[in-house]
Amino acid sequence: MITLFAKLFIKKEDRKNYSSPQVRTSYGVIAGLVGIILNAGLFVMKLIIGLLSGALSIISDAFNNLSDAFSDIISIMGFRVATRRADEEHPFGHGRAEYVSGLIVGLIVMVIGFEFLNTSISRIRHPKSPAIDLVTIAILIVSIAVKLYMYFANRSLAKKIGSVSLNAVALDSVSDVVTTFVVLLSAVFYYSWNINIDGWAGLIVSAFIIGQGLKSVRDAVSPLLGNPPDPDQIAKIRATVAEYKNRGVLGVHDIVVHSYGPGKDMVTCHVEMPGDMTLSEVHTVVDTIERRLLGEYGLDAVIHMDPVEEDDPYAEDMKSRIKKFADGLKKDITVHDIQIAACKNGRHDIDFDVDVPYSDKDSDEDIIRMFKAFVSGVDANCHCRIRVDRG
Repeated sequence: MITLFAKLFIKKEDRKNYSSPQVRTSYGVIAGLVGIILNAGLFVMKLIIGLLSGALSIISDAFNNLSDAFSDIISIMGFRVATRRADEEHPFGHGRAEYVSGLIVGLIVMVIGFEFLNTSISRIRHPKSPAIDLVTIAILIVSIAVKLYMYFANRSLAKKIGSVSLNAVALDSVSDVVTTFVVLLSAVFYYSWNINIDGWAGLIVSAFIIGQGLKSVRDAVSPLLGNPPDPDQIAKIRATVAEYKNRGVLGVHDIVVHSYGPGKDMVTCHVEMPGDMTLSEVHTVVDTIERRLLGEYGLDAVIHMDPVEEDDPYAEDMKSRIKKFADGLKKDITVHDIQIAACKNGRHDIDFDVDVPYSDKDSDEDIIRMFKAFVSGVDANCHCRIRVDRG
């Protein structure tokens, strides 16, 4: 259905342009509309057979589908808001609205899950015999088939357009397959052997609903708080910057990516260049790299230049010693941006950054003391300023 609607509402030449905000939004809205139609249909069918049979597990599964329909509505709203242009109140755009919509969906799903959890416990304490027939079983099987289609369709589309919201919908469909299968087993047990596990099936369905709500909340909150950058994205940035070695670039570090929604990323980084280059030369190279990152990857880049003095034997020796010391620690600790300045009194001021993985248990203060002790051991007439970066 998504492919059919895409052929109707998206121009042929634009259908594979997944990086386009307009095309991305169109796919998101189409997926949401298909989800509303299918989930609303499943809700009506399950509610009718649930009320007629008196099966709580089927009624709870019906309202699970209704919550999915509301989730699709909120998802569409998120896609629409995310495409709004930047304004005075939101200078970086509205891209994170998609994550907010996912958070709202997760909270709604959790509320519904807890409501049916309470009802299921009551049904276990006071069981009622449902009226199950072959039509009921057939509708549940159809529901599983529909949800499997929604899983594969939304997962495929989520990968293409990079949507957290659609990926959450796909995962929710998997959860729905499991919960409906549990309901189906309950119906088969009662129809075939007159074994009533309706309340227990409702309890399992409720637990799945709550679990899915928690996962949706987590998936939405994580990018709002700030996810680590995609390793492939970092690799592309490094490779692009490295292409300008013939124009003076010696290295790149401190790459930080700020995401303001899908397709709306900003990047800052430090590029090492020879200290004897003129400001005009440096600006030309840096500006070229920034334009390249924006044009090829849609990254709005801000680059800081770190000057490197290449003809100072003392500086080269000290840099080499510090880097070897860091490598010898064998803790995945690295150093960069080593700046060494000679003072009039014969003292040297040494500034550098130390990259430490989050898994390292040493405090920043201990790491600084360790490096200062090493540098003092090499040359007691040095003054160090060290910054620890966790990453």
